[in-house]
Amino acid sequence: MALCGGSRTKSKAREHDDQRKVHDFKYGGPAVTGDCYPLFEDGRCYRVEVDRHKWFLYNDSLDMEMHVSFTFQKTTAVYKTEHGRTTVRKTPTGGTQCSVVVYPLETLPYVKVTKRTQILYSAACVSRDLAPGYIEKVNREAKAKCMHETQKVAGVAGVSHNEEEILCRCRKSKILYIDMGFPPSEAALKRPHDKQSVASMHAIAWRRPQDYLPAIAHEEIKLFRHGVSAAGIGQGHLGDCWLMCSIAVVAESTTMVKDIFRHPVSQSRRKKEERAGGYRVCISKNGWFHHIIVDSYLPTYNGVVYFARSTGDPYELWVSLLEKAYAKLQGSYASIVGGNPLHALQDLTGFPVYSFTNTWRAAANEEAVASQFFKDLLRYRKNGYLISISTPGTDTSAYNAGSGNANEASLAARYKTAGLSTGHSYSVLMVRQFVIPRVKLLKIRNPWGSGDEWTGAWGKNSTGWQKHSLVRRSCKPSKVSDGTFWMEWRDAVQFFEGGGVCMVKKAWYQYRFPGQFIGIIPSVVLKIELRKKQKLLFTLSQKDRRLQNPDDPDQLYKGLLISVTGHNAQKGTQQIVALSTDNPEVHPPEKYEYIVARDVGLELELDPTKGPFYVIPRIMTTNQNGPKDFTLGMLAPNKSTARGLRVSFVHLPDTCPTLRNVVSFPMNGEAATHVRFQYKKRGGAPRVKAGITVFDATHVTETYLHPQ
Repeated sequence: MALCGGSRTKSKAREHDDQRKVHDFKYGGPAVTGDCYPLFEDGRCYRVEVDRHKWFLYNDSLDMEMHVSFTFQKTTAVYKTEHGRTTVRKTPTGGTQCSVVVYPLETLPYVKVTKRTQILYSAACVSRDLAPGYIEKVNREAKAKCMHETQKVAGVAGVSHNEEEILCRCRKSKILYIDMGFPPSEAALKRPHDKQSVASMHAIAWRRPQDYLPAIAHEEIKLFRHGVSAAGIGQGHLGDCWLMCSIAVVAESTTMVKDIFRHPVSQSRRKKEERAGGYRVCISKNGWFHHIIVDSYLPTYNGVVYFARSTGDPYELWVSLLEKAYAKLQGSYASIVGGNPLHALQDLTGFPVYSFTNTWRAAANEEAVASQFFKDLLRYRKNGYLISISTPGTDTSAYNAGSGNANEASLAARYKTAGLSTGHSYSVLMVRQFVIPRVKLLKIRNPWGSGDEWTGAWGKNSTGWQKHSLVRRSCKPSKVSDGTFWMEWRDAVQFFEGGGVCMVKKAWYQYRFPGQFIGIIPSVVLKIELRKKQKLLFTLSQKDRRLQNPDDPDQLYKGLLISVTGHNAQKGTQQIVALSTDNPEVHPPEKYEYIVARDVGLELELDPTKGPFYVIPRIMTTNQNGPKDFTLGMLAPNKSTARGLRVSFVHLPDTCPTLRNVVSFPMNGEAATHVRFQYKKRGGAPRVKAGITVFDATHVTETYLHPQ
């Protein structure tokens, strides 16, 4: 077996003990409170003294086993603990040798020493790869336990496939919940249409946190332990960097992350379900909010969580469970390998996104574009929008900092020298502009925390901070390696290839209206009347193609458009006042630009003197495979009421001229239609209502079962 660490041997009396008392642990720390002493210079394994005579050993690693041996002189009285695994033997000189193997994250009772004797010893500690026999034993036990629990849940579930009902029955029967719709099995790892087995399935074991974390610390296992940190997200080995980077961007707001886990009934109900191993996550898919129930089983490899996890704190679960819920929503873990970070931002927040990659690339070569776009970035941050930017990956043609024919290896080498990673998304935290000196700066976060940070101008070691005290006082650059750094705008447009913005409206109300295109005819149109000017934001979403079979003829996205018409008092007709583009803030009324994308958005200020307004979802081509589902979204700063923002549902006749791109037309033949829709306010769970208007719709009772 390979030796992965070193060994350390020292003889001393307690009063001359020169070891530091260390509390800077990499993975949460020991499960007992006491004075901690490292057995390696870099930590990894610690001796913990409790009440000065009880010794514990703590393994602060995820994938190493620590072979620890203390040899006490014969003048020191030492005893084996009652529940430990310590092997004790006498040495030829009359001393006592105590040996034990400590496995990852274990806090293991070691020995007891008599308080009144002088403690003299020598210590040796060697770190090694986990023994194959240990891994096989752990995996075998994990698979047997998982199978046993699955059988128990199947027994209480009976013929029911309703997740709410099964979770309720598990709580009532006091057994741990297992998600039978996304079970801890190979099916959850591979794409729904894949027929081949997962190559490494034999080495992957599904385990609950209570299975891979020491029993002595089970009370520390929580959804959130130390608050939400964008720097505390570890990607794991799945290849979903796009999703993890988006989660890190959202994690800049603790409230937004906790809203994702907000229980639709109450926090007390949430805690009761968590004790039964069930967790709820609220994510948007196809424009509609979904409450996803998952169990606490996670894929592990060599005893360690294999995919996403909280960095440095294995007892905190929110990162792992959010990734699992997203994987379930998309069909499997394999289904979320590779993707668009902006899609993830919209799914996690519900707010529309806009890709500014084309503008960013133009800014790298055109000063006028760069100047105007920097003003846009200033406005985005002022509005509280989330901004994500990305470095080029294998597509070196987008690399602006060097020649277009640079190969992937040289690209990565150049970026490494600059302190950046290729194929990586970063979040923009602040945007600043100064007159003296004339400089434009971005504060950027590497979501993987400490490590790679910009080494160029205005980096942490730049002399610019000392030369310009006003800039330093305004920006307050961090002196520690925490993943954040400042970068000059002209460097940013050269080293990053683009990105996008999520138009977060923190205090706004969100509405979701489902419908269908029958040919090009939408089943629902919004009719809006209002008493004062109001800015509204609209979205139009079609079915995410991630879950669709590649052979499905409807797998490709169709061109989408949001059309808004207003009343022309002089002519007595309706006319186009806005048409969506790829930028929600740009909506010329004369340009029909269907966007082939999953979602489109439009932000518009409505003037009551030009109402009523009609918000009409459009699709570019007739769907040859039957009706095509869509979700029309509306975000508003105020709730829809009869005396304020009046929103009604109507159906337009097939002969309506606007469906043939006529700019001005009489509105005849509209008919009221009944819609079941979602409504969500800031900090609340989405609710379902139904009616022919938004303002007087009735609540639809949703079933969240509670054991009697």
